[in-house]
Amino acid sequence: MSDSSGVDLPSLLAVVCAAVLAGGICLWMKRDDEREADTFRARGVHTTGMVVGHEVRSVVTDAESNWRHDRWSPVVEFTDREGNAVTFVSTLLTHPTDAVPVNSRVAVVYPPEDPKKAEMADALGNPSAGRLDRSGQFVSSSGGYRGLFFGLFVFLSVLCVILVSLLL
Repeated sequence: MSDSSGVDLPSLLAVVCAAVLAGGICLWMKRDDEREADTFRARGVHTTGMVVGHEVRSVVTDAESNWRHDRWSPVVEFTDREGNAVTFVSTLLTHPTDAVPVNSRVAVVYPPEDPKKAEMADALGNPSAGRLDRSGQFVSSSGGYRGLFFGLFVFLSVLCVILVSLLL
């Protein structure tokens, strides 16, 4: 069904609904990440660490061509409350030109029961931070909200257009 301008109103409504749904899901996920970061900050022990190096991670940016980009993650060393030296690789991912310089002092937060699960305070809830599996390998970025929105928007648009055309 089109109006006098040739616009298919039900399909337009379906696409608008898809955009609202995709935006709502992304907003919910972003707030959930921020809430998790706030909880980690509130319960964690705060200290200062020093960037002692960088770990290069090859991140797939185009699954179809398997095109990879190198991203750098700071390697941070700090001393926990017990006086033990702890070294960890932050989940913060940057381009080599934007990397936190070696010998920089950074804010660190760690769970009191497991200092090895430390993180740079700036990486908590940061869209450029990622998630690591138990072996320390990069799994996914928690901050790909624009990409997630676009993917959800396309999927939900198709789904909503199909539903609207079936109902009408």
